[in-house]
Amino acid sequence: MGVVEVLAQLKVLRARAAGRPRSSVLDVVIMATDSAEAEAAAKAVETLSAHHPCRALVILDEPGPGASQMDATITERGDRGPDGENPVHEEVFLRVRGPAADHLPGLVESLLVPDVATFVWWTGSPPLRGAGFHSSLEVADVLLLDSARFARPFESFAELAEVAGDSKTVFGDFHWTRLAPWREHLAQFFHTIDRRGSLRGIGALCVADNARGLGNRNTAVRPPGRGGPEPGGRLRRPHGGGGGVRGT
Repeated sequence: MGVVEVLAQLKVLRARAAGRPRSSVLDVVIMATDSAEAEAAAKAVETLSAHHPCRALVILDEPGPGASQMDATITERGDRGPDGENPVHEEVFLRVRGPAADHLPGLVESLLVPDVATFVWWTGSPPLRGAGFHSSLEVADVLLLDSARFARPFESFAELAEVAGDSKTVFGDFHWTRLAPWREHLAQFFHTIDRRGSLRGIGALCVADNARGLGNRNTAVRPPGRGGPEPGGRLRRPHGGGGGVRGT
């Protein structure tokens, strides 16, 4: 099935659901290489749609040799919302084989609802230097990641900082949000006026960590160039090793 056929099926669904509320406030594009992660992310977006109606495009990239191939499943849901209405949630699930997934703009632009913000959510550990990742920046107003899933957290943050510096896309990190209690606790140390002057004297930051797993391994890592110990400063060199992170 091609993009033209997908658009035709969406048109049929809209005709069948005439009279139901269909105002979408955003587009969500989910990029995945694992079917379980793709389905979990799609489920999360479906829950979100009860409050923020949207069209979700789930792209499951199945790389392999040979010509490009795309299989599409189109689903429409209309669960009753908190206001008693039944907002429509449209989901287009694309299984893409071959090199087609490297050309995201041409693959999805015609499927997006126009004139709304587009969120691109990369699940797992995204290929930050890959053609597919860079092409996703062309359609994304906001790009979402989960740094807890980075396979190489230190290198990935450095690569991400390089990409973000040249892009107008807004970047969001689910793991950074999870760390809000830790960040607030650290900031409280410098909350009093008499301690704020000490910030200027911090030349290095070392965080010891003996936890295991990807989510804990990069808990304290911050992207280089995205703020250092002093407000407005820059973290120039992160160093990773057994038991922690040290940045100067």
